[in-house]
Amino acid sequence: MVRIGTANSYNGVTTNIMNKLVDQVTAQNQVATGKIAADLAGYGGKAQTLAANNTFRAKTESSISVLEDLGRQLDAQDLYMTKALDAVSTAKQSVLSAVGLASGINLLPELQIQFGNLVAALNGQHEGRYLFSGSKFDTKPVNVANLADLGAVTVASVFQNDDLAQTSQFDGSSTIKVGFLASDLGTGVMTAFKNIQDYVNANGDFSDPLTVAQKTFLTSQIAIFDAVRLDLTNQTGRNGQLNANVQTNLIAQNKRRDFYDNVIGDVSDVNEAEAISKVQRAQAAVQASTEVFNALKSSSLLNFLR
Repeated sequence: MVRIGTANSYNGVTTNIMNKLVDQVTAQNQVATGKIAADLAGYGGKAQTLAANNTFRAKTESSISVLEDLGRQLDAQDLYMTKALDAVSTAKQSVLSAVGLASGINLLPELQIQFGNLVAALNGQHEGRYLFSGSKFDTKPVNVANLADLGAVTVASVFQNDDLAQTSQFDGSSTIKVGFLASDLGTGVMTAFKNIQDYVNANGDFSDPLTVAQKTFLTSQIAIFDAVRLDLTNQTGRNGQLNANVQTNLIAQNKRRDFYDNVIGDVSDVNEAEAISKVQRAQAAVQASTEVFNALKSSSLLNFLR
């Protein structure tokens, strides 16, 4: 006698429904995330390629972050170095005008303004840190505020920065100095300002009209301001060149990141139209399997035995 049973049929249909539901969920996740799988295990033989390129991309992203930070710092340095250069240029022009007009009546007040601008520039900050203090980021590199203060101190004692200018290896090769020190930027110009203050302390304020001695002294200082201005111009130019190199490297790193993104995308990204089609096919398969299950249920021998 042949036995009539439905257990095996139920098991087969139930397993098929479960498999189709898994396919449906997988396809829906692919549509939602745009990725073939949620982890490396889902990529099979391509997992190693994907992992390697993700590692390379992460390193490139880190380099981009460093370059962007450095670019912002160099921009800030350019801003303050340009202000210092403007202060020197204006101070020199004030001395030149005093000599040309043979009048020193407004010279010291004008020099005090430019001295203040110079100190503010050398004490410039970026993201809460003093730019020109070397490694002493929380210490003002210049400790005087008024031109008259120079008369009682040495130029060297004006500066509180250390000698550890910031370095970087942003080009992937040799280590390059990218930071500047207040003492390197300001020693020359502080000497020029101190010369004038020492002269006033020894001989009194400049008169109107200037005496021959005063005029001779001020004329001698013009060449000093010119030399200081040239030095600051060169250092500002070097900062600009460093920034240009950073931007060039940044462009290269962004292109490298785009390359890794393309490689990773070729492995991990789904074809949206294909993924949607998979969802639709999976839904249809689940529905078909469910209908088979219902049909099997209705044809059970138990229904006839009732």
